[in-house]
Amino acid sequence: MIAWIESPGRLRYVAAVFDDRGAAERYLATLPDRIRQASAVESRGDLSLPCYLVEDAAGFRPLSEAETGAYVAGLGEREPGDEGVYAILYRLDGPFLPEVAGRDEMGRLPHIHLEAYHVAAAGQGVAALWNASPV
Repeated sequence: MIAWIESPGRLRYVAAVFDDRGAAERYLATLPDRIRQASAVESRGDLSLPCYLVEDAAGFRPLSEAETGAYVAGLGEREPGDEGVYAILYRLDGPFLPEVAGRDEMGRLPHIHLEAYHVAAAGQGVAALWNASPV
């Protein structure tokens, strides 16, 4: 199982990631009132850490390695955003907690901004995405 807390901010963000929904709910209870009341625990029972988390116009979705490969390969069928970025892909190697509870620290997670050259490298496997570079 993977469980995460989605919280508000200038943009929505994932405030923490756990391998147990109960732990996520206990952590949510410790957040400041204004954040806790606008946050939600989400979970996916058929997935475990390590895995991936994609952030795109639809929000956040945790994905298995196979799902991530298919997702990235399918990006070529649509247009990227204004800066040439389709989505942000985070690698979740284990549970994640911010240094300051309730603060958006997603930038600390290993991540890549998926661009056309990543889509082109998708056939080489998800691991290759982290080493892909523009031609």
